[in-house]
Amino acid sequence: MVSKRLIFMPARPVVTRFAPSPTGYLHIGGART
Repeated sequence: MVSKRLIFMPARPVVTRFAPSPTGYLHIGGART
């Protein structure tokens, strides 16, 4: 249960943060990192 939460917690904010990308360049850079 703890492992699942740790994976979802950091993955959720990261995806949402790079989701609002007007140019899309940020999305590629964020996914690469």
